Amino acid sequence: MSENGPTPSNSLGGEILPPSNTGGNPQSGDGSGGPQNPGAQSGNPQNQASAGPAGNPTGGGSPRDCEVIVDQYRRQRVPKSKALHEIYQKLLATGVGDAFNIEAAFSSFLKAIDDHDQQERSAADRGGDRVPARDAGAPGPGPRRSPTPPAFERPVLYRTSFTERSESLGGGLELRFRAVAPTKLVNDAGTWTIAFDRMHAAMLFIFPHHARELNGYRDYIISLFAATSNLFHCRIIEFDKAARKHVTQRRDIEFTDFVKFMDIKTAVIDSIGVGVLDAQRESSSGAARKSKSEACNNWNSGRCTANAGACRRLHICNLCKTAGHKGPDCPDHPWN
Repeated sequence: MSENGPTPSNSLGGEILPPSNTGGNPQSGDGSGGPQNPGAQSGNPQNQASAGPAGNPTGGGSPRDCEVIVDQYRRQRVPKSKALHEIYQKLLATGVGDAFNIEAAFSSFLKAIDDHDQQERSAADRGGDRVPARDAGAPGPGPRRSPTPPAFERPVLYRTSFTERSESLGGGLELRFRAVAPTKLVNDAGTWTIAFDRMHAAMLFIFPHHARELNGYRDYIISLFAATSNLFHCRIIEFDKAARKHVTQRRDIEFTDFVKFMDIKTAVIDSIGVGVLDAQRESSSGAARKSKSEACNNWNSGRCTANAGACRRLHICNLCKTAGHKGPDCPDHPWN
């Protein structure tokens, strides 16, 4: 009640009071002159601090509801669009005030939300990135330079091949677990293509984002097969094994980084590579050992001009494989 008669009320039962010049909220229940504290003066500066963000003049309890919505937005419980829509609907539901007052109240809450967004952006700018940005084209997270791990630690952690072992059952019985020989071996371009295509399909099922990388590597290996004689396709297969092992041990190399495979290609495929020369040296030494264990047919027929130490074959009988006589004079084969 006022001195001049009963105080008008809206449809929600709240009293309609004229806005004060101090910007206080007459409807707040925290001592700002609302109906819960009729003895407080709306012009008191201490009561003005509990009003809305900029002193909302509307009634019906909507400013408190709007403040709750703003707090939910600050806690990231509602999106910004939904928060603004609910605030505007709360202000319209009061049923009091003209369009100017509703717009002013809505602007105050909008400013509170914008101030919060600005504080979030400023905090993000001051904090910076905890994880450094990945370089363009980097295959994955982590440092760009990743050394190859030592090989001697790997057998301790896991094994990539079957280990033969045996278990004794007692009574002379024993179980032996041996590696099963593969039914098919990759020894040419055709078998390599079949094996790689099956692996390609399995990889893309799990890692579809590696399609470009795997397709590029497949085309690269096939081009090497096409440019190499069929007699040396085994070198391409050995290069493929070494290259795939090299990529799996590094985090900074992709299958399409062909330039980083040049050292492996030179070692395994090129004629000057250490792998090729070692294989040729082992092959020649094996042939020499095989030749040295055979009897010299020229010596047995009297045509060898080299002495026993310089000849590639043994100066022994080519029939009984013993020294001291030649084949035509062998006592074990007198019919010769």
